[in-house]
Amino acid sequence: MNTSRKADIDTAKGLGIILVSIYHLVYRPENGTADIILCELIWLFVPFFFVLSGWNFRDERTLRENVMHRLKVLFLPALKYTMLLLLFGGIYCMAFHGCTAQDWLRDAIHTYLRPEFASALLPEWGVGGILFECISPVWFVWTMVLSYMVFYPVSGYALKDTACLCVSCVVLLSAGILLYGLGSHVSWSLTATPVYAAIMLCGAWLSRHSGSIRPSVPVAAAAVVLHAVMYHFCGNDYAFASQLGTVGRWSVIPFFVQTFTGGYAVYVFCKLCPEHITKILAFVGRNSFRFLLLHGIFAMIASDLLHTYIKLSPDRWYVESVTPEVFAKSVMVWVFSVICCTVFCMVQERREILKGGKY
Repeated sequence: MNTSRKADIDTAKGLGIILVSIYHLVYRPENGTADIILCELIWLFVPFFFVLSGWNFRDERTLRENVMHRLKVLFLPALKYTMLLLLFGGIYCMAFHGCTAQDWLRDAIHTYLRPEFASALLPEWGVGGILFECISPVWFVWTMVLSYMVFYPVSGYALKDTACLCVSCVVLLSAGILLYGLGSHVSWSLTATPVYAAIMLCGAWLSRHSGSIRPSVPVAAAAVVLHAVMYHFCGNDYAFASQLGTVGRWSVIPFFVQTFTGGYAVYVFCKLCPEHITKILAFVGRNSFRFLLLHGIFAMIASDLLHTYIKLSPDRWYVESVTPEVFAKSVMVWVFSVICCTVFCMVQERREILKGGKY
């Protein structure tokens, strides 16, 4: 992959993570215009990250090499960061929020097993608390790990030619429809796995044929309109719970289609974006994994300092009255979090350079 294409991918990742952090941390009136647009963008960017993961796939590696690479760059760092966040966050919550050792353990279990499994094992413990809420974006990492487990074995056949790709996507999406129909009997992470694996396969196929993709503003504008229509009639922003839309098991289909319609608009944006903005977004994109895991903890600290709300929990996405003070404080929390994440990532990149490693 050439440098410019890598910059495009990093720019798209950076834009997605910035929007995710705004979605998590900035309060707004529920179902207002800004809220609807932001929710629609999240409905796009959650699956679009899987397109980009497929785009980066290298089939010259063996299955074992691909698995080991993914463990190295995704799973093990996620494990390390979440353990550190649970350790630091647990001490912080015990010192300033009166949390007990059991609260700490409960939140750790919910972080790694997710609420469905944790509640089944320990029903008397309820749902995770404040620490779990601040690390809850880690669900995305576990879902990606599971999706890779499906993607890698299937990719050898699916990427042979376009016909094999179509057959593989039909099978995977059919599996997603069947699992989606089972609802609460299957965990969210398992329900979405075949759908995300199909999205990754298409991303890998697009990477091979990217030379034939041309940025077109009119086509991108039409893609934005189509994506908005699909979101209005079929979508919601609860992709973290595998509620991929509002039309039951058939939500899988528009969810799949919208990924690539809206994704084309993102592609055009990244191609036409001014260079100074691209550089900023590309930096965030290179560190998107760290931003995803860290912004909740920094937001927790900022929220405590400002005596405001912590917004990561689905139960606290909105407040009854979004006063200017609440809005201003939530923006300050977001700014503080982004600054802290940026400083942390700059230090980590510097360490990578000093070690002579490839970032």
